[in-house]
Amino acid sequence: MNKYDLILLDYYGTVVEEDDKVLSDIKRIIESDFSKEIAQQVFSNWYKEFVKLCLNSNKNNFITQTEIEYKSLSNSFSLANVDITNDYLASILSPLFSYWSSPNPYPDAINFIKNYKNQNNIIIVSNIDDQYINNSLSKLGISNIRCITSESVRSYKPQIDIFSKATEGLKVSKNKIVLIGDSLSLDKQGAENFDIDFIFINRRNKTIMDSAFHSISSFNELMYAD
Repeated sequence: MNKYDLILLDYYGTVVEEDDKVLSDIKRIIESDFSKEIAQQVFSNWYKEFVKLCLNSNKNNFITQTEIEYKSLSNSFSLANVDITNDYLASILSPLFSYWSSPNPYPDAINFIKNYKNQNNIIIVSNIDDQYINNSLSKLGISNIRCITSESVRSYKPQIDIFSKATEGLKVSKNKIVLIGDSLSLDKQGAENFDIDFIFINRRNKTIMDSAFHSISSFNELMYAD
């Protein structure tokens, strides 16, 4: 890692675990309240609606992750021809928002951050609302790490606004910056859009055909890397 003067870190899925278990719990609740068929229909559309709203959310049209979750899940129920109340949405989404504030950490990532030679050269860049990640960073004892969120720049990765803000005022050449993340569509594409290097943290052991970027399974691989 000595070749880089600045490390940009994705957070959810990279430093802490994704919210997969909470989403599975939500699916089981919908199955119980309606049916397995309805739950399948809702979940098959939820991510699509989520991505669509993120892509259309920028600057004056920006909406937070909290709002996007409400809208995307509500739209998904509508597409399944199911009427639900706002109170119902709030009740099933509440555990998800709670998890965002207190996600399970990846020990290798926390160890990497806490033991990195210069923590001022690490900046977290995350598609998340300020309140959740600030709570999480504090609980994990890494609140000293600078963090740029989608909410603060009113734009989502893979758009470059979050990277521009993170590097604003820093005299660092782009060939000395690397982004480490777990999403090929958000992090890899974002790094390409901003013209910086990308390291893929492949925690799910995905088969990768593209050899144009470095892939790791753990931050332990970077601890003593040049």
